[in-house]
Amino acid sequence: MSYSAEQLLAQIASLSEAIAFQSGTASSELAGQMVSVLARDPSLVARFMTDGSEMFLEGVFRPEVGRLSWYGQHG
Repeated sequence: MSYSAEQLLAQIASLSEAIAFQSGTASSELAGQMVSVLARDPSLVARFMTDGSEMFLEGVFRPEVGRLSWYGQHG
């Protein structure tokens, strides 16, 4: 199944807000992490649209596996 840009952005925004509320993490940081990983591997989009936040628990959305740069403790 394919998803529109609007659907994907709505899912990213919704999940980042919900996770941030529960964890106290910045939602913009979480949204960026989702975009980074999905940009690296667009084949994950369909799974992301159904599984969502479970992908964080499974370790799919780790900063070091994304396409965009991130701040780590090592600089």
